[in-house]
Amino acid sequence: MVETPGGKVVLIDGGDNQLFARYLAARYRGTSEADPLTVDCVLVTHGDADHFLGLTEIHRSEDSSEAFKRLFMRPVRVYHNGLVKRPSKDANGKKVPDVKMLGPTAKVGDQTVITGLVDSLLTFPKEQMNEPFKRWRAALAAFFSVRGFIDTAFHDMRKGVKLRRRSKVVDLKALAKKEKRFFAFSRAAFGMVKIRTDGQRLLVYTDSGNVKLKEAYAYEMVGGQPRAANVVRV
Repeated sequence: MVETPGGKVVLIDGGDNQLFARYLAARYRGTSEADPLTVDCVLVTHGDADHFLGLTEIHRSEDSSEAFKRLFMRPVRVYHNGLVKRPSKDANGKKVPDVKMLGPTAKVGDQTVITGLVDSLLTFPKEQMNEPFKRWRAALAAFFSVRGFIDTAFHDMRKGVKLRRRSKVVDLKALAKKEKRFFAFSRAAFGMVKIRTDGQRLLVYTDSGNVKLKEAYAYEMVGGQPRAANVVRV
């Protein structure tokens, strides 16, 4: 969730469960069907369910019996990359190859590109979608029927999406020997990363469910560039 100094609200993805919806309901209390939260843009980066299925929980929260879990929102526009996943099994129960789940493809040289990009999920036949996409389509339809918004793919200037190969397991010990300078960190907690700034100071911190894994990084803005500052824990 990004909120600009001018009050614009942008949602980038939404996870795969109710945690994002719960966070938004706590952040924006008191919304109702008559007075929903205006979200200027919902951006779904790609068609993996763990990036958008949590957004359907926002719509489901409207019927929660507990007021603090409810969030009513009005998305002004929804952007996505045009990919829609089909069911993983055909009518005979046979597993569908991954490449077939993404729609029509074409060979361009030695590369396979996806050409069956969808402009609007609301006009795509729901019987051709997998279950996560059906749920997301239903939530979009509900938002559209009550409040109205723009549903647009952001692939307009492209003729296809390159199909990536599967990720490979990396031998970290071998990588450490090969790479002399390697900086990274890993956390097992599921939480939020928050950013606060007043133009002169910048604070980046986690809001994890595990208090031992909470982290905070403070910076001073010098000449438009961040410079590390001390973090004081209270």
